Amino acid sequence: GAAAAPPLESFASLVSLPPFLLRNVGLMNYVKPTPIQRHAVPLALAGCDLMCCAQTGSGKTAAFLVPVCAALADTSAAGASTVGREGAARPRAVVMA
Repeated sequence: GAAAAPPLESFASLVSLPPFLLRNVGLMNYVKPTPIQRHAVPLALAGCDLMCCAQTGSGKTAAFLVPVCAALADTSAAGASTVGREGAARPRAVVMA
């Protein structure tokens, strides 16, 4: 849980992200996380389920999508692709707004 994922102090500390994602975080000039990003990003990267509430413009979209993009880029993950397999689809991420 929360003990395994200390709050994010800077986007520069996310060195475990895939290179394409680090590049895009930099292109967006993300330096200091907003409060929602500070807490949600490390928890999501640690594999915790999240349900967060914050006002419009607080950075919720990036707080959720940075970890989701990192997880989707991890092709070594179990069940990373269901393409060409029979049976029901197994989504790796669900975002509800």
